[in-house]
Amino acid sequence: MILQGTHYDIDGSIYHADPCPEPSLSASIAKIIWQESPAHAREHHPRLNLDFVPVNKRQFDLGAAAHAVLLEGDESNLVIVEADNYRTKAAQETRDAAYDSGLIPLFESNLTDVREMARIAKNFIEETELAGIFEVGNSEVTLVEFSDGFGKRCRLDWLTNDRFIILDYKTTGGSSKPETWIRRMLFPLHYDIQAYLYLYLNGLTGGVKEAKFIWLVQENEKPYACSLVGASPSVIESGKKKFKYAVHKWKYCIEHDKWPAHDSRIHWAESPSWNMAEVEERGNCEK
Repeated sequence: MILQGTHYDIDGSIYHADPCPEPSLSASIAKIIWQESPAHAREHHPRLNLDFVPVNKRQFDLGAAAHAVLLEGDESNLVIVEADNYRTKAAQETRDAAYDSGLIPLFESNLTDVREMARIAKNFIEETELAGIFEVGNSEVTLVEFSDGFGKRCRLDWLTNDRFIILDYKTTGGSSKPETWIRRMLFPLHYDIQAYLYLYLNGLTGGVKEAKFIWLVQENEKPYACSLVGASPSVIESGKKKFKYAVHKWKYCIEHDKWPAHDSRIHWAESPSWNMAEVEERGNCEK
């Protein structure tokens, strides 16, 4: 059982299985409640759906491996698949065995890529305002807080020793250009919820109220370009409102053991302006 506070030595598999006394709320579950429904969130919660199996995808493997090498300096959880693809039975068995053991399968060529990503990211950081950050902090820090009748938890990629900077590492198959990533990833994937919750729990467990949340974004294809994106007050505010909505829904569902999906009202569809413009342009058969 994890008690309230800050923990530096919780294994990732234990954290993701939810070690709190009762099912707790994380940023990922809150995002599902906001974007879909409590019913969808229940299906993805390891304590509420005992049959839940995380989705394993190659693009996730590359990001997880880059995370381990860059932030933890650790390759011990990487399993090299001696093949160029997963067409053979042997490669598939190696991959599946790695997943079953909580490890990350990688082709040897991918390991070379991951090491290069880590090197470029470190060099990039040393040319920024965050130079030296990887010498003054800890990776994989778990924060837990209990209120509202249930636990809230998060796992920080990197937390500085003074608890002033929370750094979150995101790899992307798209562009890491700040304006593009903000438009295509930050808000569509509701990363503002993550930024708010991490800062909120940091403040409640001994961190400073003036702490900053920053994303290190890196492309997972050459040239492995990086950027830094900070969560402004407006981003934190939108994340706060989304998370408060999730808390309200979660509390009701936990107390009543009811997990509704979408409401039962008839939602009348309205034709959007772009559709009406096309109809007016092409649909007039009298011309």
